[in-house]
Amino acid sequence: MVKNADCENNINAQKRNEPVFPKVSSEICIGCESCVDMCPRHAIIMDDGKAFILENICGNCRACVPVCPVGAIN
Repeated sequence: MVKNADCENNINAQKRNEPVFPKVSSEICIGCESCVDMCPRHAIIMDDGKAFILENICGNCRACVPVCPVGAIN
């Protein structure tokens, strides 16, 4: 689940025409690494057993979103 502040940041970024990168909800992530394996740019790392997206590397292709079995990436 994305926190309200995250939603507000995404809306503000969209208004400014900035890319909205996918985010991982650490509360939901089960650490399966499916997204790590799918990322074509290797922009997802595991941090303390949870996926973390490196926005400076992410190409915003969102290939990680549908492969998450628990819906932790939005």
